[in-house]
Amino acid sequence: MTRTAWAPFVKQAAKGNPKLPRRLQLAAVFVPVLLTAWFVFHFTVELPFQDAWNMVPMVRHMQEGGLQWADIYRIHNGNRVATYQAIALLLAKATRYNVLAEFYLSYGCLAASVMVLYAFFVRLQKTTPAPTIAFLPVVILYLNWRGNEAMMGGICLDNQLEPMFFLLAIWCCLQVPERGRFLAPAIAFAVLGTFSETQGLMSWPIGLAILLFHREHHIGRQIQIWFAATIVCVAVYFYNYTTFEVPWPNGIGYVLQNKHDAGVYSFIYAGSALGATPSQAAWCGIALTVLLLPVAWYILRDRETWSALLPFAAVFLSTALLLGPLLSNRLGLGVEQAFGATRYMQMEAWWPIFAYIAILVLSYRYRIWRWILRLAVLVLCACTYASYSAGVRLARDVHSRQVACQAVLRNFRSESDQAVTCYFPDPSLGRRWAFDLEQLHLSVFRNEK
Repeated sequence: MTRTAWAPFVKQAAKGNPKLPRRLQLAAVFVPVLLTAWFVFHFTVELPFQDAWNMVPMVRHMQEGGLQWADIYRIHNGNRVATYQAIALLLAKATRYNVLAEFYLSYGCLAASVMVLYAFFVRLQKTTPAPTIAFLPVVILYLNWRGNEAMMGGICLDNQLEPMFFLLAIWCCLQVPERGRFLAPAIAFAVLGTFSETQGLMSWPIGLAILLFHREHHIGRQIQIWFAATIVCVAVYFYNYTTFEVPWPNGIGYVLQNKHDAGVYSFIYAGSALGATPSQAAWCGIALTVLLLPVAWYILRDRETWSALLPFAAVFLSTALLLGPLLSNRLGLGVEQAFGATRYMQMEAWWPIFAYIAILVLSYRYRIWRWILRLAVLVLCACTYASYSAGVRLARDVHSRQVACQAVLRNFRSESDQAVTCYFPDPSLGRRWAFDLEQLHLSVFRNEK
Protein backbone atom coordinates (compact mmCIF):
# COMPACT_ATOMS: atom_id res chain seq x y z
CA MET A 1 0.00 0.00 0.00
CA THR A 2 1.23 3.51 -0.74
CA ARG A 3 1.69 6.23 1.84
CA THR A 4 -1.21 8.16 0.22
CA ALA A 5 -3.55 5.23 0.67
CA TRP A 6 -2.69 5.14 4.36
CA ALA A 7 -3.21 8.90 4.89
CA PRO A 8 -6.81 8.76 6.22
CA PHE A 9 -5.93 5.99 8.63
CA VAL A 10 -2.91 7.89 9.94
CA LYS A 11 -5.04 10.98 10.47
CA GLN A 12 -7.51 8.92 12.48
CA ALA A 13 -4.72 7.35 14.51
CA ALA A 14 -3.40 10.74 15.53
CA LYS A 15 -6.72 11.43 17.24
CA GLY A 16 -7.03 7.94 18.69
CA ASN A 17 -10.02 5.66 18.46
CA PRO A 18 -13.06 7.96 17.95
CA LYS A 19 -15.21 5.54 19.97
CA LEU A 20 -12.89 5.93 22.96
CA PRO A 21 -11.47 9.41 23.75
CA ARG A 22 -7.67 9.57 23.64
CA ARG A 23 -7.43 10.87 27.20
CA LEU A 24 -9.42 7.90 28.44
CA GLN A 25 -7.15 5.59 26.46
CA LEU A 26 -4.08 7.20 28.02
CA ALA A 27 -5.57 6.83 31.51
CA ALA A 28 -6.21 3.14 30.89
CA VAL A 29 -2.72 2.63 29.51
CA PHE A 30 -1.03 4.08 32.59
CA VAL A 31 -3.24 2.40 35.22
CA PRO A 32 -0.69 -0.48 35.48
CA VAL A 33 1.99 2.10 36.33
CA LEU A 34 -0.05 3.27 39.34
CA LEU A 35 -0.87 -0.29 40.38
CA THR A 36 2.81 -1.16 40.24
CA ALA A 37 3.51 1.79 42.56
CA TRP A 38 1.13 0.20 45.06
CA PHE A 39 2.85 -3.16 44.57
CA VAL A 40 6.29 -1.70 45.32
CA PHE A 41 5.19 0.41 48.30
CA HIS A 42 3.16 -2.45 49.78
CA PHE A 43 5.65 -5.31 49.54
CA THR A 44 9.07 -3.71 50.02
CA VAL A 45 10.83 -4.05 53.38
CA GLU A 46 13.66 -1.91 54.71
CA LEU A 47 16.36 -4.55 54.78
CA PRO A 48 19.81 -4.67 53.14
CA PHE A 49 19.80 -8.09 51.52
CA GLN A 50 22.49 -10.30 49.98
CA ASP A 51 24.61 -8.23 47.53
CA ALA A 52 23.26 -4.97 48.97
CA TRP A 53 25.59 -5.50 51.93
CA ASN A 54 28.55 -4.78 49.66
CA MET A 55 27.50 -1.14 49.93
CA VAL A 56 28.11 -1.06 53.70
CA PRO A 57 31.92 -0.64 53.56
CA MET A 58 31.50 2.26 51.11
CA VAL A 59 28.80 3.85 53.25
CA ARG A 60 31.08 3.50 56.28
CA HIS A 61 33.97 5.13 54.39
CA MET A 62 31.64 7.93 53.30
CA GLN A 63 30.38 8.53 56.84
CA GLU A 64 33.94 8.56 58.19
CA GLY A 65 35.26 10.82 55.42
CA GLY A 66 37.46 8.17 53.81
CA LEU A 67 35.51 7.46 50.61
CA GLN A 68 37.72 7.14 47.51
CA TRP A 69 37.01 6.90 43.79
CA ALA A 70 38.30 3.32 43.85
CA ASP A 71 35.38 2.42 46.13
CA ILE A 72 32.86 3.65 43.56
CA TYR A 73 34.65 2.42 40.45
CA ARG A 74 35.38 -1.11 41.65
CA ILE A 75 33.98 -4.12 39.75
CA HIS A 76 31.00 -5.97 41.21
CA ASN A 77 30.13 -9.42 39.82
CA GLY A 78 31.97 -8.63 36.60
CA ASN A 79 30.19 -5.29 36.13
CA ARG A 80 31.47 -1.76 36.48
CA VAL A 81 28.54 -0.19 38.31
CA ALA A 82 29.93 3.26 39.07
CA THR A 83 26.66 4.94 38.04
CA TYR A 84 24.64 2.80 40.42
CA GLN A 85 27.11 3.07 43.27
CA ALA A 86 27.36 6.86 43.00
CA ILE A 87 23.55 7.19 43.05
CA ALA A 88 23.20 4.66 45.89
CA LEU A 89 25.77 6.53 47.98
CA LEU A 90 23.93 9.82 47.46
CA LEU A 91 20.69 8.16 48.55
CA ALA A 92 22.44 6.61 51.55
CA LYS A 93 23.80 10.03 52.54
CA ALA A 94 20.38 11.66 52.23
CA THR A 95 18.42 8.90 54.03
CA ARG A 96 21.02 7.42 56.41
CA TYR A 97 21.06 4.32 54.23
CA ASN A 98 17.36 3.60 54.06
CA VAL A 99 17.31 1.00 51.27
CA LEU A 100 13.65 1.80 50.59
CA ALA A 101 14.93 4.89 48.78
CA GLU A 102 16.64 2.59 46.25
CA PHE A 103 13.44 0.61 45.73
CA TYR A 104 11.39 3.74 45.14
CA LEU A 105 13.96 5.15 42.72
CA SER A 106 13.99 1.77 40.97
CA TYR A 107 10.25 2.12 40.48
CA GLY A 108 10.81 5.65 39.17
CA CYS A 109 13.21 4.23 36.58
CA LEU A 110 10.59 1.66 35.56
CA ALA A 111 8.00 4.40 35.10
CA ALA A 112 10.45 6.53 33.11
CA SER A 113 11.23 3.56 30.85
CA VAL A 114 7.51 3.13 30.19
CA MET A 115 7.32 6.79 29.16
CA VAL A 116 10.16 6.29 26.67
CA LEU A 117 8.43 3.20 25.30
CA TYR A 118 5.30 5.28 24.87
CA ALA A 119 7.35 7.83 22.91
CA PHE A 120 8.44 4.96 20.64
CA PHE A 121 4.79 3.99 20.23
CA VAL A 122 3.76 7.56 19.34
CA ARG A 123 6.48 7.52 16.68
CA LEU A 124 5.02 4.28 15.34
CA GLN A 125 1.53 5.83 15.20
CA LYS A 126 2.76 8.29 12.57
CA THR A 127 2.75 5.47 10.02
CA THR A 128 0.45 2.89 11.60
CA PRO A 129 -3.17 3.71 12.60
CA ALA A 130 -2.95 2.00 15.98
CA PRO A 131 -5.08 3.49 18.79
CA THR A 132 -3.39 4.56 22.01
CA ILE A 133 -5.05 1.75 23.96
CA ALA A 134 -3.03 -0.71 21.86
CA PHE A 135 0.01 0.31 23.94
CA LEU A 136 -1.53 -1.28 27.07
CA PRO A 137 -0.07 -4.79 26.51
CA VAL A 138 3.43 -3.29 26.28
CA VAL A 139 3.03 -1.66 29.71
CA ILE A 140 1.65 -4.83 31.26
CA LEU A 141 4.46 -6.97 29.87
CA TYR A 142 7.20 -4.54 30.88
CA LEU A 143 5.92 -4.09 34.45
CA ASN A 144 5.46 -7.82 35.02
CA TRP A 145 5.10 -8.34 38.79
CA ARG A 146 6.82 -11.68 38.61
CA GLY A 147 9.97 -9.61 38.15
CA ASN A 148 9.66 -8.38 41.73
CA GLU A 149 13.30 -9.21 42.49
CA ALA A 150 14.28 -6.21 40.36
CA MET A 151 11.72 -4.03 42.16
CA MET A 152 12.18 -5.21 45.75
CA GLY A 153 15.68 -6.72 45.96
CA GLY A 154 18.72 -4.97 47.37
CA ILE A 155 21.28 -3.67 44.84
CA CYS A 156 18.84 -4.28 41.96
CA LEU A 157 18.50 -0.57 41.23
CA ASP A 158 21.16 -1.08 38.55
CA ASN A 159 18.80 -3.53 36.82
CA GLN A 160 16.43 -0.61 36.23
CA LEU A 161 19.00 2.13 35.65
CA GLU A 162 20.60 0.36 32.69
CA PRO A 163 17.37 -0.28 30.71
CA MET A 164 16.22 3.29 31.34
CA PHE A 165 19.49 4.85 30.16
CA PHE A 166 19.60 2.46 27.19
CA LEU A 167 16.07 3.42 26.10
CA LEU A 168 16.86 7.12 26.52
CA ALA A 169 20.03 6.72 24.43
CA ILE A 170 18.04 4.98 21.67
CA TRP A 171 15.37 7.70 21.74
CA CYS A 172 18.01 10.45 21.45
CA CYS A 173 19.71 8.63 18.55
CA LEU A 174 16.36 8.60 16.73
CA GLN A 175 16.20 12.41 17.08
CA VAL A 176 19.71 13.08 15.75
CA PRO A 177 18.81 13.01 12.00
CA GLU A 178 16.37 15.91 12.50
CA ARG A 179 17.94 17.59 15.53
CA GLY A 180 21.68 17.08 15.81
CA ARG A 181 21.85 18.56 19.32
CA PHE A 182 20.47 15.26 20.67
CA LEU A 183 23.80 13.53 19.97
CA ALA A 184 25.36 14.84 23.20
CA PRO A 185 22.61 13.53 25.51
CA ALA A 186 22.60 10.24 23.56
CA ILE A 187 26.29 9.80 24.34
CA ALA A 188 25.75 10.82 27.98
CA PHE A 189 22.94 8.28 28.44
CA ALA A 190 25.00 5.57 26.76
CA VAL A 191 27.90 6.25 29.13
CA LEU A 192 25.63 6.19 32.19
CA GLY A 193 24.05 2.95 31.01
CA THR A 194 27.44 1.36 30.33
CA PHE A 195 28.55 2.03 33.90
CA SER A 196 25.27 0.80 35.35
CA GLU A 197 25.68 -2.78 34.09
CA THR A 198 27.80 -4.53 31.49
CA GLN A 199 24.85 -4.95 29.11
CA GLY A 200 24.84 -1.18 28.82
CA LEU A 201 27.69 -1.64 26.34
CA MET A 202 24.98 -2.66 23.87
CA SER A 203 23.99 1.01 23.62
CA TRP A 204 27.01 1.75 21.44
CA PRO A 205 26.67 -0.72 18.53
CA ILE A 206 22.88 -0.44 18.47
CA GLY A 207 23.00 3.35 18.61
CA LEU A 208 25.50 3.26 15.74
CA ALA A 209 23.17 1.00 13.74
CA ILE A 210 20.32 3.50 14.19
CA LEU A 211 22.50 6.39 13.05
CA LEU A 212 23.68 4.40 10.02
CA PHE A 213 20.07 3.58 9.16
CA HIS A 214 19.48 7.34 8.80
CA ARG A 215 22.78 8.15 7.07
CA GLU A 216 20.92 9.65 4.09
CA HIS A 217 20.16 12.60 6.38
CA HIS A 218 23.81 13.69 6.07
CA ILE A 219 24.81 12.87 9.64
CA GLY A 220 28.27 11.59 8.78
CA ARG A 221 29.93 13.87 11.34
CA GLN A 222 27.58 12.69 14.09
CA ILE A 223 28.32 9.07 13.19
CA GLN A 224 32.06 9.74 13.46
CA ILE A 225 31.62 11.37 16.88
CA TRP A 226 29.50 8.47 18.09
CA PHE A 227 32.08 5.97 16.85
CA ALA A 228 34.89 7.85 18.60
CA ALA A 229 32.87 8.02 21.84
CA THR A 230 32.29 4.27 21.57
CA ILE A 231 36.01 3.54 21.36
CA VAL A 232 36.81 5.82 24.30
CA CYS A 233 34.03 4.47 26.54
CA VAL A 234 34.80 0.81 25.82
CA ALA A 235 38.53 1.40 26.38
CA VAL A 236 37.87 3.09 29.73
CA TYR A 237 35.44 0.36 30.75
CA PHE A 238 37.90 -2.48 30.13
CA TYR A 239 41.02 -0.71 31.42
CA ASN A 240 42.33 -2.80 34.34
CA TYR A 241 39.23 -4.96 34.05
CA THR A 242 39.41 -8.27 35.93
CA THR A 243 37.29 -11.27 35.03
CA PHE A 244 34.80 -12.33 37.68
CA GLU A 245 35.44 -15.92 38.80
CA VAL A 246 32.38 -18.02 39.65
CA PRO A 247 32.23 -21.42 41.40
CA TRP A 248 29.94 -23.02 38.80
CA PRO A 249 30.83 -24.28 35.28
CA ASN A 250 30.84 -21.53 32.68
CA GLY A 251 32.27 -20.49 29.33
CA ILE A 252 31.51 -21.14 25.67
CA GLY A 253 32.99 -24.63 25.90
CA TYR A 254 30.53 -25.60 28.61
CA VAL A 255 27.64 -24.25 26.53
CA LEU A 256 28.72 -26.28 23.48
CA GLN A 257 29.01 -29.41 25.62
CA ASN A 258 25.45 -28.93 26.90
CA LYS A 259 23.57 -27.91 23.76
CA HIS A 260 20.23 -29.33 24.93
CA ASP A 261 20.34 -27.43 28.23
CA ALA A 262 21.45 -24.32 26.37
CA GLY A 263 18.42 -24.61 24.10
CA VAL A 264 16.03 -25.09 27.03
CA TYR A 265 17.62 -22.12 28.84
CA SER A 266 17.17 -19.98 25.73
CA PHE A 267 13.49 -20.85 25.34
CA ILE A 268 12.82 -20.22 29.04
CA TYR A 269 14.58 -16.87 28.74
CA ALA A 270 12.47 -15.91 25.71
CA GLY A 271 9.16 -16.91 27.32
CA SER A 272 9.89 -16.03 30.95
CA ALA A 273 7.64 -12.95 30.93
CA LEU A 274 4.66 -15.10 29.85
CA GLY A 275 4.98 -18.15 32.08
CA ALA A 276 4.09 -18.94 35.69
CA THR A 277 6.45 -21.93 35.75
CA PRO A 278 9.72 -22.77 33.95
CA SER A 279 7.88 -25.33 31.80
CA GLN A 280 5.25 -22.80 30.73
CA ALA A 281 8.00 -20.26 30.00
CA ALA A 282 9.86 -22.77 27.81
CA TRP A 283 6.77 -23.53 25.70
CA CYS A 284 5.98 -19.82 25.39
CA GLY A 285 9.58 -19.24 24.29
CA ILE A 286 9.27 -21.92 21.60
CA ALA A 287 6.01 -20.38 20.34
CA LEU A 288 7.56 -16.88 20.26
CA THR A 289 10.61 -18.11 18.39
CA VAL A 290 8.48 -19.86 15.76
CA LEU A 291 6.27 -16.78 15.42
CA LEU A 292 9.18 -14.37 15.03
CA LEU A 293 10.48 -16.17 11.93
CA PRO A 294 7.60 -15.16 9.60
CA VAL A 295 7.43 -11.78 11.36
CA ALA A 296 11.04 -11.11 10.39
CA TRP A 297 10.39 -12.23 6.80
CA TYR A 298 7.48 -9.80 6.41
CA ILE A 299 9.25 -6.89 8.12
CA LEU A 300 12.54 -7.09 6.24
CA ARG A 301 10.73 -6.92 2.90
CA ASP A 302 9.27 -3.46 3.63
CA ARG A 303 11.52 -0.54 4.58
CA GLU A 304 8.55 1.54 5.83
CA THR A 305 7.49 -1.21 8.24
CA TRP A 306 11.09 -1.71 9.31
CA SER A 307 11.49 2.02 9.95
CA ALA A 308 8.32 2.15 12.09
CA LEU A 309 9.53 -0.78 14.19
CA LEU A 310 13.13 0.43 14.40
CA PRO A 311 13.29 1.40 18.13
CA PHE A 312 11.41 -1.72 19.24
CA ALA A 313 13.60 -3.88 17.01
CA ALA A 314 16.73 -2.19 18.40
CA VAL A 315 15.87 -3.02 22.00
CA PHE A 316 14.81 -6.55 21.07
CA LEU A 317 18.16 -7.00 19.31
CA SER A 318 20.00 -5.99 22.48
CA THR A 319 18.05 -8.61 24.46
CA ALA A 320 18.66 -11.33 21.88
CA LEU A 321 22.39 -10.58 21.75
CA LEU A 322 22.65 -10.72 25.55
CA LEU A 323 21.49 -14.32 25.49
CA GLY A 324 25.02 -15.39 24.49
CA PRO A 325 26.79 -13.89 27.55
CA LEU A 326 24.01 -15.13 29.83
CA LEU A 327 24.40 -18.67 28.54
CA SER A 328 28.16 -18.49 28.95
CA ASN A 329 27.98 -17.15 32.50
CA ARG A 330 24.76 -18.60 33.91
CA LEU A 331 23.99 -21.93 32.24
CA GLY A 332 26.04 -23.72 34.91
CA LEU A 333 23.49 -22.67 37.52
CA GLY A 334 20.81 -24.75 35.78
CA VAL A 335 18.27 -24.11 33.03
CA GLU A 336 15.67 -22.80 35.48
CA GLN A 337 17.96 -19.91 36.42
CA ALA A 338 16.60 -18.12 33.33
CA PHE A 339 13.18 -18.22 35.03
CA GLY A 340 14.20 -17.76 38.66
CA ALA A 341 16.46 -14.73 38.16
CA THR A 342 13.53 -12.32 37.95
CA ARG A 343 15.81 -9.27 38.04
CA TYR A 344 16.20 -9.84 34.28
CA MET A 345 12.43 -9.60 33.69
CA GLN A 346 12.56 -6.30 31.80
CA MET A 347 15.10 -7.75 29.34
CA GLU A 348 13.12 -10.97 28.94
CA ALA A 349 9.88 -9.05 28.37
CA TRP A 350 11.29 -7.69 25.11
CA TRP A 351 10.66 -10.98 23.31
CA PRO A 352 6.84 -10.87 23.62
CA ILE A 353 6.77 -7.05 23.43
CA PHE A 354 8.53 -7.00 20.07
CA ALA A 355 6.40 -9.90 18.78
CA TYR A 356 3.21 -8.08 19.81
CA ILE A 357 4.22 -4.71 18.31
CA ALA A 358 5.36 -6.35 15.07
CA ILE A 359 2.10 -8.29 14.73
CA LEU A 360 0.16 -5.11 15.50
CA VAL A 361 1.92 -3.25 12.68
CA LEU A 362 1.55 -6.14 10.24
CA SER A 363 -2.16 -6.46 11.05
CA TYR A 364 -2.73 -3.06 9.41
CA ARG A 365 -0.96 -4.19 6.26
CA TYR A 366 -1.95 -7.86 5.83
CA ARG A 367 -5.33 -9.41 6.59
CA ILE A 368 -3.91 -12.72 7.85
CA TRP A 369 -2.06 -10.95 10.64
CA ARG A 370 -5.32 -9.52 12.00
CA TRP A 371 -6.40 -13.01 12.98
CA ILE A 372 -2.98 -13.74 14.43
CA LEU A 373 -3.21 -10.51 16.45
CA ARG A 374 -6.57 -11.51 17.94
CA LEU A 375 -5.20 -14.90 18.91
CA ALA A 376 -2.01 -13.35 20.32
CA VAL A 377 -4.01 -10.95 22.51
CA LEU A 378 -6.10 -13.82 23.92
CA VAL A 379 -2.97 -15.84 24.71
CA LEU A 380 -1.32 -12.75 26.17
CA CYS A 381 -4.26 -12.15 28.52
CA ALA A 382 -4.14 -15.72 29.84
CA CYS A 383 -0.37 -15.70 30.25
CA THR A 384 -0.36 -12.27 31.88
CA TYR A 385 -2.91 -13.39 34.47
CA ALA A 386 -0.85 -16.47 35.30
CA SER A 387 2.43 -14.53 35.48
CA TYR A 388 1.06 -11.67 37.59
CA SER A 389 -0.65 -14.12 39.96
CA ALA A 390 2.65 -15.94 40.42
CA GLY A 391 4.33 -12.59 41.05
CA VAL A 392 1.86 -11.65 43.80
CA ARG A 393 2.28 -15.04 45.50
CA LEU A 394 6.06 -14.71 45.36
CA ALA A 395 5.94 -11.13 46.66
CA ARG A 396 3.83 -12.16 49.65
CA ASP A 397 6.22 -14.98 50.48
CA VAL A 398 9.30 -12.77 50.14
CA HIS A 399 7.67 -9.98 52.15
CA SER A 400 6.86 -12.24 55.10
CA ARG A 401 10.38 -13.70 55.10
CA GLN A 402 12.01 -10.28 54.92
CA VAL A 403 9.88 -8.90 57.76
CA ALA A 404 11.10 -11.78 59.91
CA CYS A 405 14.65 -11.25 58.68
CA GLN A 406 14.50 -7.55 59.55
CA ALA A 407 13.82 -8.56 63.17
CA VAL A 408 16.88 -10.83 63.04
CA LEU A 409 19.01 -7.92 61.82
CA ARG A 410 17.80 -5.67 64.63
CA ASN A 411 18.76 -8.34 67.16
CA PHE A 412 21.84 -9.71 65.37
CA ARG A 413 23.85 -9.97 68.60
CA SER A 414 21.55 -12.57 70.15
CA GLU A 415 20.56 -14.45 67.00
CA SER A 416 22.11 -17.75 65.89
CA ASP A 417 24.45 -17.99 62.92
CA GLN A 418 21.77 -19.90 61.04
CA ALA A 419 19.30 -17.08 61.59
CA VAL A 420 21.78 -14.42 60.44
CA THR A 421 22.16 -16.18 57.08
CA CYS A 422 18.65 -14.96 56.19
CA TYR A 423 20.16 -11.60 55.21
CA PHE A 424 23.76 -12.60 54.39
CA PRO A 425 25.21 -16.05 53.68
CA ASP A 426 28.39 -15.50 55.75
CA PRO A 427 27.28 -15.10 59.42
CA SER A 428 30.55 -13.59 60.66
CA LEU A 429 30.63 -10.98 57.91
CA GLY A 430 26.90 -10.37 58.32
CA ARG A 431 27.38 -9.62 62.01
CA ARG A 432 30.36 -7.38 61.33
CA TRP A 433 28.49 -5.25 58.80
CA ALA A 434 25.39 -5.15 61.02
CA PHE A 435 27.66 -3.85 63.80
CA ASP A 436 28.92 -1.12 61.44
CA LEU A 437 25.35 -0.03 60.69
CA GLU A 438 24.49 -0.01 64.37
CA GLN A 439 27.57 2.03 65.31
CA LEU A 440 26.88 4.61 62.59
CA HIS A 441 23.10 4.65 63.22
CA LEU A 442 22.27 3.66 59.65
CA SER A 443 19.52 1.63 58.00
CA VAL A 444 17.23 -0.05 60.55
CA PHE A 445 19.39 1.35 63.37
CA ARG A 446 19.24 5.00 62.31
CA ASN A 447 16.65 6.00 64.95
CA GLU A 448 18.51 4.32 67.79
CA LYS A 449 20.53 6.44 70.23
